[in-house]
Amino acid sequence: MKLPVNHSSYYSILQVTPKDDRSVIKNSYHRLLMENHPDKSNYAAASATIANTAATSIPLLKEAYSILSNEKLREEYDLALYEHTTLYGLTDAAIDGLDTFDLSECNEEFVSNVGYQWKKSCMRCETGYFKVTEEELAQVENDEHEADLGLDAPVCKVAVQCGECSLWAVLTFGKEY
Repeated sequence: MKLPVNHSSYYSILQVTPKDDRSVIKNSYHRLLMENHPDKSNYAAASATIANTAATSIPLLKEAYSILSNEKLREEYDLALYEHTTLYGLTDAAIDGLDTFDLSECNEEFVSNVGYQWKKSCMRCETGYFKVTEEELAQVENDEHEADLGLDAPVCKVAVQCGECSLWAVLTFGKEY
């Protein structure tokens, strides 16, 4: 199972922990379905839930529940989530707790055999920089599109690492970068 770069943990989407059993997951899933369903909740409660959780779409809730409620799929997911967070140096797939900066804060340049790339000086070492290419940004957008979860987020996020030190940060960018 391969997770997209900007994957949000199914555990955080369903507001559960990896230690919770199936009954806790099921109860949380049903509660979130009711809170986020336009016909099942009052507008104020739904708006508050949507504003305060990652679970803003019914398809995303269903996908998270289908994985976490199936023992075999959950084991595969836990392994993929571990590999994903290790690969990107994250403590949580939701990429919380990292410094964040926007693509508009980066210097844009065109490199003939690479295409466009954006760089920003590192906040820690000051000699290195964060760099992202147009191809990497497109991959993040493609990963979101392939997931096809009904999300219409205007902002994408990707974890980037300084080329000189070990500092990671979150780069945000609009879908029409």
